[in-house]
Amino acid sequence: MTNLLRLVDSITELRPPNLARTFLEMRPKEQTDWIEDLLLRSHPLPTRARVCLLDTGLDYGHPLLAPAIEEESVLAYNPSWGKHDHGGHGTLMAGLIVYGEHLGTHLESNGAVPIEITLESVKILPPPPAENEPALYGEITKSCVALVEAQSAEQRVFCLAVTANPSPTGEPSSWSAAVDQICSGAEEPDDVTRLVFISAGNSDWNHGNYAYPEWNHELSPIQEPAQAWNAVTVGSCTYFHGLIEGYPNYASVASYGDLSPFSSTSVPSCDGVWASQPDIVFEGGNLLLHPEGLREVPPEFALLSTRMRLGGFAGSALLEIMYETSASTALASHFAAKLMAEYPEAKPETIRGLMIHSARWSEAMLESFPEDTGRTRVRKRQACFGMGVPDLERARYSQRNALTLVVEREIQPFTNDGKTNELHLHDIPWPTQVLESLEATPVELRVTLSYFIEPNPGSRGWKGRYRYASHGLRFEVCTASDDEVSFAKRINKAAREEGETAGSSSDVGEWTIGPDARHRGSVHSDIWKGTARDLAAKHLVAVYPAKGWWSERTALGRQESKAWYSLIISLETPPVVGAAEIDIYSAVAEVVTEVEVDWDPGE
Repeated sequence: MTNLLRLVDSITELRPPNLARTFLEMRPKEQTDWIEDLLLRSHPLPTRARVCLLDTGLDYGHPLLAPAIEEESVLAYNPSWGKHDHGGHGTLMAGLIVYGEHLGTHLESNGAVPIEITLESVKILPPPPAENEPALYGEITKSCVALVEAQSAEQRVFCLAVTANPSPTGEPSSWSAAVDQICSGAEEPDDVTRLVFISAGNSDWNHGNYAYPEWNHELSPIQEPAQAWNAVTVGSCTYFHGLIEGYPNYASVASYGDLSPFSSTSVPSCDGVWASQPDIVFEGGNLLLHPEGLREVPPEFALLSTRMRLGGFAGSALLEIMYETSASTALASHFAAKLMAEYPEAKPETIRGLMIHSARWSEAMLESFPEDTGRTRVRKRQACFGMGVPDLERARYSQRNALTLVVEREIQPFTNDGKTNELHLHDIPWPTQVLESLEATPVELRVTLSYFIEPNPGSRGWKGRYRYASHGLRFEVCTASDDEVSFAKRINKAAREEGETAGSSSDVGEWTIGPDARHRGSVHSDIWKGTARDLAAKHLVAVYPAKGWWSERTALGRQESKAWYSLIISLETPPVVGAAEIDIYSAVAEVVTEVEVDWDPGE
């Protein structure tokens, strides 16, 4: 393998083999032997982040899950339902939340396996044939959150892979608004915010007329409550690809790094006014298709997870495969919990922002929608993949040539008479001399602004994004022609006139998403690409308010409310230019304490 890396320059990546089939073909007793060996090598870490699963319940006695579970935090919305898993879906989710996509690797290895997550569960669905009343979906979700928080007030990740009706326009529903309320903490006395992950919903991939990817793009809109602004909506991509032995004449539906056949999208509504979902994508499996229309999901194209034990449990299989957007949402929750454990003091707005900020589009994603050009193509790509696949190491640490700065700050958007109030101007300590010395070297600037809105309490106000959200926030970056005074004047004018953007026409073409499209929803991310020389002058970033119902519904007395935001800024250069290694981190670390930056994940 080492020689291969030295001799071949076209390897995309190296991945461990998918061992799902190996373990699924074992008898239950063999599975148990392998699991017992893994448990001997497992050890819960002293500091673990919590993930609360809202699903069909949990097989909390499963040997692979028991080390991660506090049994007093396994609950049910209705105690008469029981806490057990009545359908198996919750237990499948749990295995991916605890072990990520590495369960097969952990079973096969001889190394120590840390248990990094404390798993909680609130059963949100009743056993069949009973069903929850649709009008109560939002209130039931709120009650489930309150139940687990009564057990422990610690910060946690909430994972919800239960979806309902399609949302072809992305307009809020009572359920998605309830999720936004949960995240915002606006109903709480101390304004505690929460991090919630929701699956985008699955395509009808088993339909006789299913065609990839047109069906996903045109006939599979996201499902409620995935249109929530404050939650992180998770879609599916796949890196499983190739020919599988035993399936003659079958071919992979999705190519390497492309949209999973199981994922829904918001492509049908990407030109509308509402937030574009999903926000990010994770592995969700692939599909084999036969020329005669037969479909198969082989174990090699899915994720290995924990299976609900059946009957009396003795002799029951303990492992199963999982795929679709539920699996992706479980992986996203696993990712967020690891990030939260790394930075336990970070606000949920920051964890969400770092995940989205660290995401990248694969080559297949960048090549999607070839019939479109320019910003239209970018909008459709974002409506299909969000900002791409998050990278844990990029989210956790700065590097010598990839610097990330994070600001957490509170803002009061409006005055008591409903006018726009504060403007925050951040002076970023770019390593100016280093950048100027790089001259025309291509560099990349990413900016992500993450905050939570409070949804309008009256659904009659949901006629547009301005009336639905309590407030909006916008960011702008100065251009080479701006000084601090002229830049602040331009931002002030835009805020007073309630414009969508204060952008300058001089650099609008250098932003990937652009000022007219990036400000939908409550997390805004964009990428500027240019030369190091030009970036050296772009050191001022403004955060300013936009219109919302806090300023209009004066009878509710919310005009002077405050809100937190996280501003995440990163600079990335080539690791080497000529024969010299580029070190932008050290230059900034020397002065970072002198600027308005409260938290630096590189430290």
